[in-house]
Amino acid sequence: MARFAPAWLSAFVLAAACQKPAPPPPAPAPVAPKKAAPSAAPQPTPLTFTPSQPGHSDPECVGGLDFAPPQAITSGSHHWTLNGYKLTLDVPTGAKVNLGVVANLDEPSPENLEAIDAYLAFFEAHGVQAIVVDGDSGDNAEAIEGVLTPLAKSGLPVLVDIGNREPKGGFLDAIAALQKQFPNVFNLSRVREADLGDVKLLSLPGYHDPRYLLAGTDGCLYHADDLKSLRETAKGLAGTLVLVSHGPPHGEGAKAIDRVQNPPGNVGDPNLTTFLAETHIPFGIFANIIEAGGTATTLHGDQTIAEGTSASELYLNPGAGDTVPWTMNDGSQGRGIAAVMSFDQGKASYALLRLGGKDAPKTAAPQAAAAKP
Repeated sequence: MARFAPAWLSAFVLAAACQKPAPPPPAPAPVAPKKAAPSAAPQPTPLTFTPSQPGHSDPECVGGLDFAPPQAITSGSHHWTLNGYKLTLDVPTGAKVNLGVVANLDEPSPENLEAIDAYLAFFEAHGVQAIVVDGDSGDNAEAIEGVLTPLAKSGLPVLVDIGNREPKGGFLDAIAALQKQFPNVFNLSRVREADLGDVKLLSLPGYHDPRYLLAGTDGCLYHADDLKSLRETAKGLAGTLVLVSHGPPHGEGAKAIDRVQNPPGNVGDPNLTTFLAETHIPFGIFANIIEAGGTATTLHGDQTIAEGTSASELYLNPGAGDTVPWTMNDGSQGRGIAAVMSFDQGKASYALLRLGGKDAPKTAAPQAAAAKP
């Protein structure tokens, strides 16, 4: 006998057979990948500058301020007296003083030697009584002697400062070799004062920031204590005072003579700025920084002084005598510059010889370059 399923079971089976399978769950919506946060623009390295530090300098770099028995020096028709640190030149009181100024000659390349001939002709045309070589004459004795020899042959007093390029040993060897033949060559590391009638030159040899010394520990570093001792000497002097130093005072703004471009800012010695203000030394010659050269300003760099302008305060950066092109802060190309700085009745002015011309081609913007070492 056939067996029948209960009615409730038949209904359940029928319902199950008619029910459609459930659809699969929808795929999750795609999630957009997160955008990486934009990386911050690289920040320029901030400008730092180092003031001169306390301490005692190497006496072969920064000589003492002591007198010694007078020594007579004859060069051609000139008669001078060296009395320890003080050199007295045969410039009569009341006379106008013209100084030839050149710096950063670097090497005796044929181009540079030709340029030096042009500088000497420029100096002769202006009737200079002495030549100031404001540092960076070369990085070895041979180079230094090579660029100074044609200047020494002029017979004029050649007052040579040491900058941040020269090794002390090479500098001293070159000066010693030159002095055997040319008694008119003087080392401003030892001659700390030069008396030219109404004008008194004071020297501050070397450089204040050790990072700029290309010869490292064999370079010449001056210290803040050197400014203290020089201050006492300056107090006892009458007449027109002029400071000669390769390193500049700290200025303010883009037109100052210590302005660099990479990164932009001023890198001079603030202790030197204070020294000049406190001693009332109104004039100076400072050949580094090269791209800020070929100009003169007031002490803080807030006022530019044009060529030929007679001023009661004038700090000159003559630029580079080296003929290798160098982009200046105003965008022009410096290709060899020398200056004549003139002093008359307590005021100063200057004239420039630019071998590239006064209207040398300009670039769209100044080259981003740090101070030439």
